[in-house]
Amino acid sequence: MLCILCLCFWLYQPALSHDFTNWDDAVYVTENPMLMFPNPANKQAIWKEAVSLNYHPLTMYSLSLDCRLTRPGALPPARPFIATNLYLHLFNTLLVFVLVWSLSGFWEAGVLSAALFGIHPMHVESVAWISERKDVLYGFFFLLSLIAYLPYARRGGRHWYLLGFLFFVLSCLSKAMAVSLPLVLLLLDFYEGRLWKNGKWAWSVVLEKIPFFAVSVYFGLLAVQIQSNGALADFKVFTLFQRFLFASYGFVQYLYKFFVPFPLTTFYPYPDEIKQGTVPVSYYFYLPLALGILGTALWSMRRSRLLAFSVGFYFFTVAFVLQFISVGVVIMADRYTYLPYIGVGFLASMGFSALWRRDLGRLKALQWPITALAVLFLGFLAWRTQAQVGVWKNSEVLWTNVLKYYPNATEAYKSRGNFYGKTGRLDLAMQDLQKAADLGSKDAGVFNGLGNCYGSKGLLDKALEVYTQGIAFNSDNGELYFNRGITHARKGAFAEAISDYVQALPKLPAKKYDILSARGYAYLNNKQYPEAIADFDQLVGNSTATADAYQNRGIAYFNLKNYQAALRDLEQASRLAPNDANIQKNIQVIRSLLGK
Repeated sequence: MLCILCLCFWLYQPALSHDFTNWDDAVYVTENPMLMFPNPANKQAIWKEAVSLNYHPLTMYSLSLDCRLTRPGALPPARPFIATNLYLHLFNTLLVFVLVWSLSGFWEAGVLSAALFGIHPMHVESVAWISERKDVLYGFFFLLSLIAYLPYARRGGRHWYLLGFLFFVLSCLSKAMAVSLPLVLLLLDFYEGRLWKNGKWAWSVVLEKIPFFAVSVYFGLLAVQIQSNGALADFKVFTLFQRFLFASYGFVQYLYKFFVPFPLTTFYPYPDEIKQGTVPVSYYFYLPLALGILGTALWSMRRSRLLAFSVGFYFFTVAFVLQFISVGVVIMADRYTYLPYIGVGFLASMGFSALWRRDLGRLKALQWPITALAVLFLGFLAWRTQAQVGVWKNSEVLWTNVLKYYPNATEAYKSRGNFYGKTGRLDLAMQDLQKAADLGSKDAGVFNGLGNCYGSKGLLDKALEVYTQGIAFNSDNGELYFNRGITHARKGAFAEAISDYVQALPKLPAKKYDILSARGYAYLNNKQYPEAIADFDQLVGNSTATADAYQNRGIAYFNLKNYQAALRDLEQASRLAPNDANIQKNIQVIRSLLGK
């Protein structure tokens, strides 16, 4: 087992030198005020607010711990975040070994299951992607809950039950996908012979799960409520039958990629035919395949607990992300297999164990050839994992890999283009962003990025045109209004800038103080001094108030001939920026007017 853990660490070790990516890492870490400015209010917000349409406070708290050695407001290094993900994955690999060994009684089954879990390339996304901390963390508590529940199922003991329940709650606080655990517990009862006795259901075993199901329903409804604000597609977008086709596609494809993890990418968009309201013909074959697999598992319940348990584990843990209710813009994702593959690996491992532990007669000659194939398969998985880890090096490599397999993926062009823009490669950025727009993207990020590029090149009229086009598609996007306001201000059109800032403020609460600062400056230049003072009042009341806020409010007071208030503000600005010659000059002017 130690060799498996060392191999796993060696395969993932290059990820420790990787960068943040622009796929949700900004939302979760680098631009998240709850982490960047750990004041008391933000620390409380970690436990109250949803992030990226997900409520997972324990995940956010764990990410905040990785920021603890970084100066507030400073960009933290990516290494500690990736290292924590990796260590959690190593712990989870060990927990899979413990679970399977405890469940089967065969150590070799535990080792093989752990190996399949630890080095499978489909799990790279959950480990190497900083924003997927929620996967490795919820998986950690999910596995601990199963391990704690197993002795309760066998010998009883209220303390084991309570411990399993506690770990379940912690898992739900890490990611909503944990809500499937009560169903998996019933599978454990079935496998252990508790749920079905003498041809009858043991309803007392079902009833004892009521607290688990109550927590599951609560977090499930909470997730649906939060994601209905943007992540969930309108149910009318696809027909009921089309949703069954999508779910069947994912169900079978994930099984296929367990054995043939190629090609792998970080983004699997819906097929182009979906945009025209049709479904590819090949999708119609996945529904009978999925039903056949599930039907076989049900048929085997009275004959083989192993098959029913393994398929059931896989199905229950993947069912909520099979896009029956469409979430996001992808039809499948590698990260969704993190725990479901334990069921598939358990079936394979138990078959391998039976090959060596049972008298199989003539089949005994197959022991060594099958063992050699198993070793070769693990080597193949390790090779694919090593390659997939490299895909997460940075945003450019990440999205270039997506475009290798999906050359019409507008999300990839948008994200790579914005990365180029932020790293100063404006021509490449504009090329990618324009490509996304030409492919029909109406994403606000495309027009924001393209407008920013034109603005950086000094082409302000073109930038305004692009922002306005983006607003026509995304009238609720605060970034577009904010950036258009900044561009108006650069042109000296302060009245138009103020109008855009007013629109942006309620739509962009995370940038409240940036917008107030820009609007206050626009009011100041538009000679609306009382309005400017009102905005600067909010800024100086914030714990992160800058010298500029005091200086600009002081200038507004000066223009209203309130020289005493102007002097107080400028002296405070001087204390915050003692080397600013312009502030010192303004102070001398006001002192002269006051006869000082």
